[in-house]
Amino acid sequence: MKKILVTAAAVALGAAGATGAAAQGMPMGEELYGQTVQVRSADGTLNTIRFGADGNAVISGPNVAPVNARWGVSGNQLCLQASGASECWNYAQRFQANRTVSLSSSCDTTAQWTALGVAPTQTAQPVLRERG
Repeated sequence: MKKILVTAAAVALGAAGATGAAAQGMPMGEELYGQTVQVRSADGTLNTIRFGADGNAVISGPNVAPVNARWGVSGNQLCLQASGASECWNYAQRFQANRTVSLSSSCDTTAQWTALGVAPTQTAQPVLRERG
């Protein structure tokens, strides 16, 4: 697989997206809807990824034009795809705002991911029933 985050400057418009998988409560990845994550590679390069609720993403890096991508969660993998390049990251638990986690990718790299915020979780609303 081609590495997306390090080669973000070389990729163009995103390709087909990955699908989401359901987990307890809300589907995995929903906490990223509309949020930005900073990804620091082992070489110190800092990229940002803006995750859309529609499966689109924008990857930005130093001294390069932003790259349009697709993203999704399948099982325990958070995957990004852009212009034929694909990279999936181990994703065993939801991101928490401003908490850095170390993730390994399908391209044999490790990076530090920090969600700058998370979308509110969806909770079930209580159902009120009339008595009588």
